[in-house]
Amino acid sequence: MALPNYSEFEKSNKTAYWDDAIESKIEYRPQFISNEPGNTMQAFLDRSLADCDEFIISVAFITRGGLAPLMQTLLDLEKHGVKGKILTTDYLSFTEPEALKSLLKLSNIKLKMFCCNGSTKGFHTKGYIFKKDEIISISIGSSNLTQGAIVSNKEWNTSFSTSGNGEIYKHIINDFNSLWENEYAIEVNEENLSNYSTLYKENKRLEKEKARILSESKIVSVEQIKLSPNSMQIAFINKLNDMRNKQLLTSPSKCQNMACEIR
Repeated sequence: MALPNYSEFEKSNKTAYWDDAIESKIEYRPQFISNEPGNTMQAFLDRSLADCDEFIISVAFITRGGLAPLMQTLLDLEKHGVKGKILTTDYLSFTEPEALKSLLKLSNIKLKMFCCNGSTKGFHTKGYIFKKDEIISISIGSSNLTQGAIVSNKEWNTSFSTSGNGEIYKHIINDFNSLWENEYAIEVNEENLSNYSTLYKENKRLEKEKARILSESKIVSVEQIKLSPNSMQIAFINKLNDMRNKQLLTSPSKCQNMACEIR
């Protein structure tokens, strides 16, 4: 998509933000996506992925259900050499290892996981960036890459278009770059995925144990149950920290190279 005449771009924004009676081209118009029939994040993502030259996804959670409706499009992108970066997290051990395993098989995608256990900051971004020629389409809102979030849940997302020179794009891409290059953003490989899978299964076991305790006792809230991390969980977190430190020692210029922009 070539960069539109500025007057067309301006008119589309006036329709969206000032007066919906103003006629303009819908492809440049900001959109509100709430998973109403015919207006789902799944449709938006599938369409945007299929039409892009490059893409970036930054979400807290990824599940198999969220990937499934997009997998054929992702496979097509791999076939055509369309590059992508995906950043997710280990927050609450919610991201599914099988979903990461599916993404790891795609040679065109670089995949990282932000380790929230070590960082002092939370991570709850939900952003999607697509480049097509001179136009960059961005969606930011409430949808993680899960089935409910992109298909059926009531969500609030907004999509808009910008050029690479736009202030809002520069703010967003700079923030993504800082997360991508952060010391707690660990590259997902087979070893890290195996370690995370172990932690994921252990947390699922703990969830079942909490549910059992609640059902068999007079405890009225989960907060009353004090379950401390076991040796397996502590070992996993320590191993991630060791790998992170090793990456920093072997790549002293890593944090200086922030040139992750879509080019």
